[in-house]
Amino acid sequence: MVPKNKGVPAAGVTGRAEPSSSPSAVVIKSSSTKPSAAAAAPTAAPQLAPKLEILRTYNNVFLEYTLMNEYAIFRKKCIPGVYIMPSFESALEWFVVLFIRGGVFEGGAFRAQLSFSALHPEGGVPRVTFDPPVFHPLVNALTGEMDISCKIDKWRRDEHHIYQVVEAVKSLFEEIPEKIKPSNREAYKLYINNKEEFKRVAEECVAQCLEHLQRESPSGTDPNSFDFVTRDVHDLSLSLDEASLFSLRLDSSECSNDVSKSPQRLQGLSWMRDGKPWAKEVS
Repeated sequence: MVPKNKGVPAAGVTGRAEPSSSPSAVVIKSSSTKPSAAAAAPTAAPQLAPKLEILRTYNNVFLEYTLMNEYAIFRKKCIPGVYIMPSFESALEWFVVLFIRGGVFEGGAFRAQLSFSALHPEGGVPRVTFDPPVFHPLVNALTGEMDISCKIDKWRRDEHHIYQVVEAVKSLFEEIPEKIKPSNREAYKLYINNKEEFKRVAEECVAQCLEHLQRESPSGTDPNSFDFVTRDVHDLSLSLDEASLFSLRLDSSECSNDVSKSPQRLQGLSWMRDGKPWAKEVS
């Protein structure tokens, strides 16, 4: 260190000047044992750590509450042909199975995952990824991710809900727009130039995805993932007895009000009867 004033120690530093190899400079050796101001000042990190932990916990709770509310809204919408279930292992993943009832992919059943940003609802549009990838102009052939920007280009927390993402995906299977930025150029080119051939390939894709759906779930370790099996009508272990069928009928409004035809009288409290809160059936 070369001070501006030769041979004069800096303020607060005591010591002696020793000549250096340069005739125009002296080197100051400090004999002070006082700690510097930077070392003496307490660091801010230990003080901020508890506050950051509280903030992180609040953000996690807010995120999970937001997604739980979105799931409740989704259930009320009752979108036909859709199975959906939040992941057990991660709040940022939902499992989805789409059944397509129109368009060139009619009869298809496609497994997908909805992925949310840790900053949701500020983290952009939720990602939709198909497994296996579907032969579709807007589905990346390698990753299986679908680009829905032609339907929802920017996520607005005060306007958009997760059910709208699924509705957008379904509509893109039932009717493919022609003016899009394709994620799969091969599929897009075939769709524009030869729709009959595209329909044939789409039907093959539907058959492959149906076969894949009956295999073990790719997220088989998650207890909330969907698993589908082919039912054998001759397997008695899968049949329902009369009592089971009756309990299922009670879920519908047209059957829940008439218990006279039940194989056995119900006992206990019921909150499900219209106009009869706390109703109780006698034996």
